[in-house]
Amino acid sequence: MEHNLQIASQIVLDVSTHIIAEQGWEIPDDYEQAVVILARHGVTPQELTAQLRGMAGFRNVLVHAYLEVDQDIVFAAATDHLADYEMFAQSVTAWLDSTSAQ
Repeated sequence: MEHNLQIASQIVLDVSTHIIAEQGWEIPDDYEQAVVILARHGVTPQELTAQLRGMAGFRNVLVHAYLEVDQDIVFAAATDHLADYEMFAQSVTAWLDSTSAQ
């Protein structure tokens, strides 16, 4: 489960930074700032920003501090926050559709 959440989180962050680079928007200092930039430019809804910022930190723990991973947090991410990934994907898809129509 940890590995799947790590991959899903990494995809969100990679897509975020790719969109920012492709659009020529401001360069984020870190992954957390990348999701803030997406919301600022209307790619994702503001109300999703806090969850996505937390996802960046969660991914860092999974990647860099795997011996200190709190299994209760992993369980919560797997049971309570999977919809955040889906909302991100839907938001990006809608944004892409709207920009390709222009």
